[in-house]
Amino acid sequence: MAGMDVLVALAGVLLALISQKPLHRIEEGSVGVYWRGGRLLNMTSAPGYHLQWPILTKHANVQVSFKTSVVLDVPCGTASGVLVRFQQVEIVHRLRPHLVLDTMRNYSLRFEKLWIEDVTYHEINVLCSKYTLHQVYISHFDQLDELLQARMSALLAQWAPGLEIMSIRFTKPDLPAAIRESYELVDEEKIKLLMATQAQRNVVKRAETDLRTAVLASETASSLSIIHMQKLYEQTLATQNISRIQNAMSLSRAKDIADATFCTYTKYINIEI
Repeated sequence: MAGMDVLVALAGVLLALISQKPLHRIEEGSVGVYWRGGRLLNMTSAPGYHLQWPILTKHANVQVSFKTSVVLDVPCGTASGVLVRFQQVEIVHRLRPHLVLDTMRNYSLRFEKLWIEDVTYHEINVLCSKYTLHQVYISHFDQLDELLQARMSALLAQWAPGLEIMSIRFTKPDLPAAIRESYELVDEEKIKLLMATQAQRNVVKRAETDLRTAVLASETASSLSIIHMQKLYEQTLATQNISRIQNAMSLSRAKDIADATFCTYTKYINIEI
């Protein structure tokens, strides 16, 4: 009977060992970390299949590739006293592989909740308290992601250097109904103003284009007129030169005729004498 009890006990131990799955897999983009008797072991494993001591050792996949954490319904108390909410804030981050064990020792597997989710709530509240509703919702909204990333990165560098923030994206905050309607009216008026301003710019541009066209046409006509007058002037000079040459030739011919006539008359007189 005692031997049977021993066999049952051994079978139970064997089943327990099998149920603990000593063969385990570490996923790509992760490293394996191990605890034995509640103590974090000073080792990690790469992606792939590995063996561990059943019952005594437990493991966890810790992601070290880029990861996007989504923090929902984040309150934002502005300096104007109005409370708005960001329905969603996306934080892209990663855990540096060489600092995985230090991060595990300090914050366990809850490091992401402690230093991403909880810190996001806190830092957004601190950030919003410095800006008015108009700044948060309109004028500074496109800067909030960079401002929050800078604040969180500085905090992590001091307390959790294994974590690195890569980027942050905000959704447009939800406003109270009455304030939202006011902003919608303002946006409508702003759109109307932009359309009117654009229409005015178009009119001015058309007027400027028409003016440039008229000036160009006038300059072209003036240039053509100058060219035409220059041609007339050159033609007149040419005509005068031709007349002058013809007159000179006629005068020379008349002089030659006169000289010839004089010589003939002189000879005739001499013969008569």
